[in-house]
Amino acid sequence: MSKVTTANAGQESQKLKVNSRSGFSLIEIVLYSIILGMVIMLFSGIMTSIAKISARQNSLVEINYQLNFAHQTIQRLIKDGQPISIPASGGFANQLSFQDQNGNNLVIRINETNQIVLCTNNDCNRPLTSSTVTVNTLNFTNNNKIIKINIGINDKLLNKSIESVVLSN
Repeated sequence: MSKVTTANAGQESQKLKVNSRSGFSLIEIVLYSIILGMVIMLFSGIMTSIAKISARQNSLVEINYQLNFAHQTIQRLIKDGQPISIPASGGFANQLSFQDQNGNNLVIRINETNQIVLCTNNDCNRPLTSSTVTVNTLNFTNNNKIIKINIGINDKLLNKSIESVVLSN
């Protein structure tokens, strides 16, 4: 009988060795899959947030660039030019007409595609803003030869406006 018991003990020992080399159990694989899924979801959420923040920052940079370029160009043109048609004192207008130093008639206004354009002698092919942004406000207010400029620009993500004062000649 002791031989049979020893033989059974040897077989059980071999079964344990076989079972210990068989790899991961189904429960372990499921747990690892769940943990890996959570890590991937967390990582993708972080990446999505970073992409949104990056898009918002790029949008802000573009709006600021467009706004400052248009604003500075208009200020320079007003300072260098002779106003022809400015709004009556206390009033405001959506366009400004004047002559530059060479005697060309200039008009600054918003065109059909919501861009600020500079028209020279009725030729309006010089945009001051690009098609990547939309101009929703362009007002000129006159207060005793002090022209106040109000420009509002937006794109798909952000709205921004700027207001300044220019002393005309």
